Amino acid sequence: MSKTDYSKQLQVNVSPNSVFEAITAEIDKWWTIHSNIANKLSSKLCVRFGETTVKEILVTEIDKNKKLTWKVTKAFIDIEELTKKDEWVGTEIKWEIISTQQGSRINFIHEGLTPEFQCYNACEGGWNYFLESLKNYLEKGKGNPHGIA
Repeated sequence: MSKTDYSKQLQVNVSPNSVFEAITAEIDKWWTIHSNIANKLSSKLCVRFGETTVKEILVTEIDKNKKLTWKVTKAFIDIEELTKKDEWVGTEIKWEIISTQQGSRINFIHEGLTPEFQCYNACEGGWNYFLESLKNYLEKGKGNPHGIA
């Protein structure tokens, strides 16, 4: 099987600044309510899903309204069938924001998250869901983050 990182493009009808704010300071509005702000170089982002699934992420690159790179430093994915629950460690999550006539294009790639990962199907489904949540948050003012009843 060839190495293919998870990636997705989104077109949203909001400014690059709105996109940047959402992915650095408003993570609790679209990904998980159990998160913090990570809007500076070397900031540490911690996201939690339930009591046991957690990811710790370091901001390694930041170019306001244009680019953001996160490096996963710790991870525990509490899915029973997984034997390797820390597969995300060492992967990079990259956001590129491009201004367009319609607003912004988001180029998203989770570098290292490949079909060879045990968690790939669950993680691919998760990213598809939460990136759609991000789009809804940006365009409609209401995302569907984990933890909202």
